[in-house]
Amino acid sequence: MDNEGLDIAVLFPTRALTALGIDGLDPDFATAIARAYNDWLHDFAQADSKRMFGVAMVAPHDISGSIEEIRRTVKEYGFRGIFLRPNHVNNKKWSDAYYDPLWAECEKLNLPVGFHEAGRVYLPQPAFFHICSTFSMFNTFGFPFANMLACGDMIFGGVMERFPKLKVAFLEGNCSWVPWLLWRMGEYAETTGRAEYPDLTMTPLEYFQRQCYGAVECDEITAKHIPEYGLEDNMVFSTDYPHLDVKYPHAIDSFLKMPFSDQMKRKWLWDNCVKMYNFADEDIYVSISTMTGA
Repeated sequence: MDNEGLDIAVLFPTRALTALGIDGLDPDFATAIARAYNDWLHDFAQADSKRMFGVAMVAPHDISGSIEEIRRTVKEYGFRGIFLRPNHVNNKKWSDAYYDPLWAECEKLNLPVGFHEAGRVYLPQPAFFHICSTFSMFNTFGFPFANMLACGDMIFGGVMERFPKLKVAFLEGNCSWVPWLLWRMGEYAETTGRAEYPDLTMTPLEYFQRQCYGAVECDEITAKHIPEYGLEDNMVFSTDYPHLDVKYPHAIDSFLKMPFSDQMKRKWLWDNCVKMYNFADEDIYVSISTMTGA
């Protein structure tokens, strides 16, 4: 973190994103896996608890257990959110009423929900194995596609309407797809969407502006168009450490060289992250980042 120029890191996993990546897990077992990971993450962050903050693993297989785990990790560990893979579990969409108690708890505690994609698992993924047979193809398509589907499900499925204060982030898949997706969703919201989703009171763009976030990477030049769609306040910065394509230790330096306004850089490196992770009242001043951990 010192080499990279990071003052604060919010830690998301890599390998742990595969631990619950299978349908049909025993609910108690799934929650036990999540609890063990969260205990480990808390211990890991004690290396510098004023600079590293955890985000809780929760088990989609066990909603009541997940709610208990959210309360535990917030109360005992001071975790700053929860994470889920964007891939559907047990054939339930994220907009299914089954998940409503989970969203209600996160809304109540003002905890962001971070959808964070990763490698291949035994869950439905939009980059099919028999087509995306290489690492390059799977990473190119799988990561943004999975987030796009989750985003569409959360908005068209009415989660943002039912939980207007819920904060949701779509991470590990760039952010340049966001304006296009919201534009296309808006096109259909004006036509068939009125019949299919009569309970929606806002446009997809308005829902995203009100309560959603995307993650920009340090060299994502196409993100320069984000402000044109009124989404400058909806992006946070990710180092992507320690992945194969990481720019460590030059992620911050690379980002600062991007042709973005100083206002945009400040928002994406600091202001939006403070808002999303509820650091506004903390004694933290310089910069903050979402960083991928072990």
